[in-house]
Amino acid sequence: MNSILVPIWFLSGAFFPAAGAPVWLRWIMWLNPLTYGMAALRRALYLAEPQTLSGLPGAALSIAISVVFAAAAMWFAARVAERSEVAAG
Repeated sequence: MNSILVPIWFLSGAFFPAAGAPVWLRWIMWLNPLTYGMAALRRALYLAEPQTLSGLPGAALSIAISVVFAAAAMWFAARVAERSEVAAG
């Protein structure tokens, strides 16, 4: 699990912003759905400091991608659980 979750966490922008990263790494960060969750969180925490929000995706886009990813992950988890139940029974 760590071989998937830790790179996603590091590439989410939680530790370093995408603005200072090389172009190839920036593309990977923009494809990471956790990046949008971090952007939404930063937008919520830094409302009084708009200069810190430059370079982040918009709030509506961040929330929309986070919700779509959460729904897709939940659907996938339900499918896997359903298959496990059928195989065991």
